[in-house]
Amino acid sequence: MDEPQESADEVLRRKFPDLEPGKKPTMLGTLNGIGAAVYGKRDLDAETGTYVKTHFVVFLFIPIFALGAYRVADAPGQGWYILGREPLSGACKLLNLCVLSLVLVFGGAGLWSGYTSSAEYKAAQKLEAARASRDEGRKLEALQTYLQIVDDGAAARRAEAIAEAKALYADGLAPLEPAEAVEMLGLAAQRQARQKPLLPKDELLKHAQDRAAAWESADPRLALRALRAVQPLDPDGKLLGARLETLLIAAQARHPDDAELAGELALRHYERQEYEACKRLLEPLADKLGASEGARVLGQLRLEAGEFEQALPLLRAYCDSRLKSLHHSEQRYEQRQQQAVSGLIDKLDKGAASDSWYATYKKQDDAGQTRMVQEWLAPQLKANPALEEARQDLAREAAVVPVALDLGVALLRHAQAQDGEARQKSLQEAEQAFLAIGGMAGESDEYRIYYGQVLYWLGRHADGAKLFEEFLASKQRAPMSLMAVAGTYRNLGDHAQARLLLEEAYAGSKDPKELFAIAMLRRNCSIDLDDKELWLKRCDLKEPHVRSDLEMLEGEKAERDGDDKAAERHYREASRIYDGVPIDSATLNNHALCFGALFGVTGDLADYRRHVEKLEASLKLQPDHAVILGNVATALQRLALLEVLAPVLDFKALPFIPDYGDLALLYRDEAGRAACMNRLLQRPEWARARVLAGQWLTVSPHNAQAYEALLKHERAADGLDGLRELLARLQNSGYDPADANRASLEACAGKHDAELLRILPARLALLEAKKARFKERKGPGYAKALVFELELLALAQMAGQAQDTHRMLALAREAWDAHPSGATRSFLVQTLANRILADAGKADTELAASMDRTRYNFGYRELLLLALERPAWRQRISAHADFKALEGLVRDTQRDFPNRVSAWEAAFARAAGWPEAAALKDKALAYEADFLENRINRLLAPLSSTTALEAHGYLTLRDQPAEARALLKDLERQGIPMPNLD
Repeated sequence: MDEPQESADEVLRRKFPDLEPGKKPTMLGTLNGIGAAVYGKRDLDAETGTYVKTHFVVFLFIPIFALGAYRVADAPGQGWYILGREPLSGACKLLNLCVLSLVLVFGGAGLWSGYTSSAEYKAAQKLEAARASRDEGRKLEALQTYLQIVDDGAAARRAEAIAEAKALYADGLAPLEPAEAVEMLGLAAQRQARQKPLLPKDELLKHAQDRAAAWESADPRLALRALRAVQPLDPDGKLLGARLETLLIAAQARHPDDAELAGELALRHYERQEYEACKRLLEPLADKLGASEGARVLGQLRLEAGEFEQALPLLRAYCDSRLKSLHHSEQRYEQRQQQAVSGLIDKLDKGAASDSWYATYKKQDDAGQTRMVQEWLAPQLKANPALEEARQDLAREAAVVPVALDLGVALLRHAQAQDGEARQKSLQEAEQAFLAIGGMAGESDEYRIYYGQVLYWLGRHADGAKLFEEFLASKQRAPMSLMAVAGTYRNLGDHAQARLLLEEAYAGSKDPKELFAIAMLRRNCSIDLDDKELWLKRCDLKEPHVRSDLEMLEGEKAERDGDDKAAERHYREASRIYDGVPIDSATLNNHALCFGALFGVTGDLADYRRHVEKLEASLKLQPDHAVILGNVATALQRLALLEVLAPVLDFKALPFIPDYGDLALLYRDEAGRAACMNRLLQRPEWARARVLAGQWLTVSPHNAQAYEALLKHERAADGLDGLRELLARLQNSGYDPADANRASLEACAGKHDAELLRILPARLALLEAKKARFKERKGPGYAKALVFELELLALAQMAGQAQDTHRMLALAREAWDAHPSGATRSFLVQTLANRILADAGKADTELAASMDRTRYNFGYRELLLLALERPAWRQRISAHADFKALEGLVRDTQRDFPNRVSAWEAAFARAAGWPEAAALKDKALAYEADFLENRINRLLAPLSSTTALEAHGYLTLRDQPAEARALLKDLERQGIPMPNLD
């Protein structure tokens, strides 16, 4: 009997006892060589034709981990029949073990790495390192590590780091090396500046003062370094200033060859106008000054002395590296500002504001939403320490800009004395110096406009204007291109041209945002309050700058109408608006104007000092901006005047802002004037204003106010060379007197008469109320109040309102009796001339008609002189009862000012038939300052009748009657009424 035949499954179980039938791989297949696949051929069984393949995880077709093994039989064609799973081979098991070991190793390493890279672990390690440094006596190294933990470490370790860092100072700095102690003081001071204080300010200052006291005898330079390290904590110098200067003097005496010490001490002397002391310190070290502050001071002193060859290398050395640093700081500030705004906007998008804010925001139009975002950003940008640090850094670096302007001016003036290639080289260098200030490069639109401005600075006005026109043509005179060029013309001082371009731009634009921007700039070129109001109301009324300007405008109107309380209210509201606006140069400048206006109605000198303080801060951020530069120059000039006048005038009781002419209240003779002007010249504000006015004129060569500011400086110093140079600059400047001529023609046409007569009663009433505060005391304040009243009455007379000239004369005499001075005597002369002409005109209708035609001229004494040239009028005038009194005043003036005889006084003496007339004529012709001033004023305002009559007096005195007559006839042809000369 045959044995039963084995089934296939039984055969497989017998031959392959470890086989698990039916088991198959769960995943097969790869994508780009990554996945699972079977490889190999082992344990071949000849009887069954089967063998084992291994199932692997593969990467780029390379087996990296064995998933299982399977016995297979070849299928017809391709592929296999899978019979079941087999055990892995020893080699595969070893492979898997290696892979798992590597996974455990690298996984553990990753976990360890994650732990050791955590802020907590790093802070702990740094804390241990700091403690080790401290225990080994390396306090500075320990402090630096502690501060790293405070700034970047885990919160849990910061408190420990702060406490232990403070303890380093508590232990005292005495055992440390000076350099290490100074560095520790500096680090703590820097944290104060970044609003991350480590120590209380007083404690830190005491540590510095203790070190200075301990080191002073050994080396004052070390003591200086200790105090300088904490100097940022005392920006106004009230706490350390005197001590620093004492140490500086001692250190310089000990080390006379130290150029850095000499330069720093010289800078202090320079700020106090102690120029000889500067030269004594710096001249011996001129070759060692390098790029120090001493190089700047000596360079500017040599420049002011006309020593251009000697000044140039010093100014070059100072500017070269600093201009590069300035450009870097500009870029850094712009980047930080962009980053800060971008970050805050991102936070706002993610819900940083309140729910009510977003609800209100959704209801606003585009302009309202923009305003809300700006108002939300403002306080946060203001409090951003990184942005503030960059702003302060920019302000420090920007100190080079005025020196670069001086370098450009020195090169220009140097070129004037050269010829040919040397001249061209100096001009090119001046051009590069000016261009470096702009911080621009390439051929961008901004560069082209700035270059055109530089051409004006170089005196190449036609080239600059041509470049502007080419730029506008390339832009098809698009509104924003017109606006850009108009802004440049405004900076250059040509407001008339700026207005024309802005009005063209406004007419050609349809974009509301463009229209707002154009109107904003056009309001800065306003002719008068009405014109300013018109353009302000075309601006975006929701924008903070516009709202503040509207408050300022309302304040000006209230002040004009005699309502000082309302004016003060508006000015303070304008200031409050700026308190919430991000700080930049424009904001600081405009905020400063609020305080300047406040002084006009409060008389509080603290308001004016804040005005100057904010302007100075604005200038630090943008030192070459013509408008800001001019504002600072004129503000400092006026502050110097106020400081000189403050001991004798109660500003709070006066209804006006004192000015240069009021200095004449302080003297009545030549010696008194010299003493008064010396006090003025010694004021540091006056000296700085002189420097800034020169820079202002460089960047704004068409600005009449810049010439007027420098004119005051030269007259105060009796600087004939300065007056001659100023005249030459004006003659070669291409200055356009269009605005001045328009104002003269409008006044002579009576355009402002009705408005003057409307507002004068309120001003007179306010004056009367304030005058009572002075009456019992008499003195200069009361005299000035009376003089101011005379000025208001003269305005009314000019506007066509008949005045009682006898009462006006009584006021003038009362002012003289209250306080005899140059100012009150001058007004007494003018008022006597006015009364004599008025009385003589009652008996001579032709004279009366002639005087009425010229009522817009305040120069009554010049009109009187003209009248004396006609025999019939001369007889009537000289017979007047007050003529002898007038003669007496003129004689007194000549007696008190023997070396300052004016052309009018000499001409009056000749017309009155005085025997000493010839001698007075010679004195007047030798007194060149008056003549130069008249020529400058004539160029600035050619249609001014007052300056024309003064010029007529000079021509008459020089025996040029035909030229004198032609001058007045020419003015009459241009629309300025003149007396009847026929």
